Amino acid sequence: MTTSHRKLTPREAWICLGKGLLLFVLIPWAAWAAADEIADYRLTRALEELQADGFATCIGELLPPEIPPEENAARFYSAALAAFDIIDRPCLISADAFSSTTADEKAELLNAIDQSADVVGLLRRARSLRKCRFDRDYRKELSIPIPECASAMHLSRLLILRAQTQAEAGRQEDARESVRDLLALAECFRDEPVFELQFTRSILVDQAVITIEQCSRSAGAEADLLAWLRLLPSPSTWDEALERGLRAELASTACLLTKSRKMDSLLREPEGFSRVLDPIVTLLGLETLDRMRTAVALCGRRNAEAHAIATAMIDRSEPVTMNFNILRFLERPIRSLLDQRAVRKARLALAQAGLEAELFFVRHGHYPTETEVRDEITGEPFVIDLGEGVIRAAGPGLMDPERLKVENLEWTLLPR
Repeated sequence: MTTSHRKLTPREAWICLGKGLLLFVLIPWAAWAAADEIADYRLTRALEELQADGFATCIGELLPPEIPPEENAARFYSAALAAFDIIDRPCLISADAFSSTTADEKAELLNAIDQSADVVGLLRRARSLRKCRFDRDYRKELSIPIPECASAMHLSRLLILRAQTQAEAGRQEDARESVRDLLALAECFRDEPVFELQFTRSILVDQAVITIEQCSRSAGAEADLLAWLRLLPSPSTWDEALERGLRAELASTACLLTKSRKMDSLLREPEGFSRVLDPIVTLLGLETLDRMRTAVALCGRRNAEAHAIATAMIDRSEPVTMNFNILRFLERPIRSLLDQRAVRKARLALAQAGLEAELFFVRHGHYPTETEVRDEITGEPFVIDLGEGVIRAAGPGLMDPERLKVENLEWTLLPR
């Protein structure tokens, strides 16, 4: 039995080719549509879970409350930051170089400090008001203009040098007032739902701790040492600042994923191609949200435990890392942030241990042999080495001492 094969007519051949091309187009489109639906579903569920757990999914939910103009310190802080621009900033040396300044350099420095009287006056007026909210358009989410960051960092140099010159001249209470100005400048950003401002706040508080350590070296009276000790900020300040900053980043990321699936400007690709990548970007964005959510939870944990979890989280996320600008832009280096927080809290604890040791000497005529103050990095009490004349950490702990500069965390006891 033979089978006959009929040759297709040209019309039938074109029909078969058209069906094949249609299948070639429809199958990938159907797969993309299914992936897009899955991404939408997972995004909706993720946002619902975040809201149920108390996380904001847009910056608007984190805005500080409205403040009547007469109660708002922001206008005085903004004026102080603006007025500082007219000061001769080049002569404002770094705080570390203050002890080695020449007479001419110190004269220039004192002149710049004298010019800052109006700035300090504005800061003191701002300190008299307990509430602060800056006038900015928070609807811009990730593109919120934040000019205060750089200005606040420059102004902090002035306040630090002012405190140092006052302490050197024996004006201990005036030096403490300058440090209070610095701490107040940091706290004006306390309610800001912007990561960069919370990060600036953390740095300013850390600089205040360093300044307290430097200025208290010239304090010999028990009352002065007690006043410096009481001026130390709470260690929870860095936990709160990091958590607020990460919550703001999480809210901005969620809002960005919700508002638009077209990431053209962030992906730097043509609109049509970026639309094809929308499901992939959304799913990777959800991974970012999940890691940021975990990062927020780490803010309240001790450093050793938080560091271990952050390391595992980073290692787990490496296989899904792709070369999308949006993920690199949104996801903060959480392990580095946790390490910085640990070093700052360790420096604060060291300052507490050092001031308590100096106070002990004033009261008893000799230094103590041990302290109960614990180091945030190692979790162990600081070691008082009377032979070397220093208070130091028991060891580097779980982190690389070179990366964290742990070797710099020492309090040198005053030669008596």
